[in-house]
Amino acid sequence: DVMEVENVYLDIFETMYRIGTIIFGGGQVVLPMLQDEVVPSWMTKDQFLQGLGLAQSMPGPLFNFSAYLGAVYQGVPGALVAFLGLFGPGVILIFAVVPFWARLRHLAGFKA
Repeated sequence: DVMEVENVYLDIFETMYRIGTIIFGGGQVVLPMLQDEVVPSWMTKDQFLQGLGLAQSMPGPLFNFSAYLGAVYQGVPGALVAFLGLFGPGVILIFAVVPFWARLRHLAGFKA
């Protein structure tokens, strides 16, 4: 049997991390998935769309939007967890590639 863990912050992190793993080419591609995950369990559709409009008016809209989603659901701690969850996969990927890039950039096939 799988043990059910009742931790709202772990739920926020898991949702955002899962969505963050498929962001490629811009965050707008995951907006329908985000909406399906958070409406109506975390917030209303109006709250979602208002936050999206607000986030689009600022630099780094998906960074801001992920924090907004977490904040509406669980306040400042939720904002931090959502932000880290959504962008964790990209940060991990960058740090995983850096050691290989240090070697590959010296090869002729990888030079511009």
